[in-house]
Amino acid sequence: MLAFIIAPLYLAVNILFMIDLLRQLSKLCGLFKKQIIRTVICILYAIPSLSPLTAFLVTQEPYQRILKFTESYWLGAGLYLVMGMVFFGIIRLIVHFTVKNTRIRKIASYSAVYSAAAAIIVSSFGTLHAYNIKIHRSEFEIDKHCGISEMNIALIADFHLGYSVGYEHMQQTVDKVNAQSPDLVIIAGDIFNNEFDALNNPEKTAEILSGLKSTYGTYACWGNHDVAEKILSGFTFKNDNLQKDKRFDDFLEKADIRLLSDESVLIDNSFYIVGRNDASRSRKLGEDRLSPSKLLSGLDTEKPVFVIDHQPSQLEELAECGADIDFSGHTHNGQIFPANIAVKFFWENPYGVLKKYAANGKYMYSCVTSGAGIWGPAMRVGTDSEILMLKVKFKE
Repeated sequence: MLAFIIAPLYLAVNILFMIDLLRQLSKLCGLFKKQIIRTVICILYAIPSLSPLTAFLVTQEPYQRILKFTESYWLGAGLYLVMGMVFFGIIRLIVHFTVKNTRIRKIASYSAVYSAAAAIIVSSFGTLHAYNIKIHRSEFEIDKHCGISEMNIALIADFHLGYSVGYEHMQQTVDKVNAQSPDLVIIAGDIFNNEFDALNNPEKTAEILSGLKSTYGTYACWGNHDVAEKILSGFTFKNDNLQKDKRFDDFLEKADIRLLSDESVLIDNSFYIVGRNDASRSRKLGEDRLSPSKLLSGLDTEKPVFVIDHQPSQLEELAECGADIDFSGHTHNGQIFPANIAVKFFWENPYGVLKKYAANGKYMYSCVTSGAGIWGPAMRVGTDSEILMLKVKFKE
């Protein structure tokens, strides 16, 4: 219903912007007065700006893949175009009412041109930046024995495998993880982006991920996007009859990734890895999700307890029940400006490592990665695609 309300407004804004842009370009250069040039500009603008709708309606391949790919870039470019329209529009008005110099007023009048140029520049940077995975590091100590003095853990999350993220990105991820010689690899959910059919060569992608090397193996939990749903501009539709897609599970098996769904495993009789069902995914599928107390009951909490939970929530409860580390993703650290600022108001730990104390005096480290992939806009501005390397020291 909301889409039907927003769509006319969205179309009106784009049409008005294009009219304004063509008018300003015509003033700058006579070439833009030619009908053929103006027609080409309109077509080049219409294809990406209409892609959120056409990508949803067109289901035939390869057209849908091309449109979905176009849509992912437009989501970011369109956002920065709107921000530019507001920013340069305000400057244009201020100059118009406060400056008498006609030359300065003329320069300020080309707000649509500036907006388009800014959107192209920022989006191009963001796209290139998103596919360059960084290594970020953190170090802390747990006051428990583990049989070893320290452990090197690679935390990755939010691949969102699909139209924008494929096997090339996974190859870069695997190569950079393996170069760190980790003892343990954790994947904290959102491995897929809802549509398994969006994967380009899933067999090759799974084979690449199976190349992750570590002492104790690779463990994962599901995220809120690891369920088959129709998706429009990154957002899913409410569906009371969602079914699990077995291909998701088969993919992880081929990739040699151990999935933990509200279950725990004792590694080398030294430490526990506990994987939680994602809250949103469980709600959509009508599944139960264990509380922290039930999830960790029966574990020997004298040993280190590592929890994988896609969304960084219930931190105090997990700490109180004996968890030592909670590995999460989900937030993307906002992914693009200005969401990287806004995300700080929605999560206790939106990104990085937070030492969380419980009322009973116990504490736990919440470790949240910004993710190795991208969701929605195929770009990152103000954040990094990353692998979070954690050096965890234990009590001697």
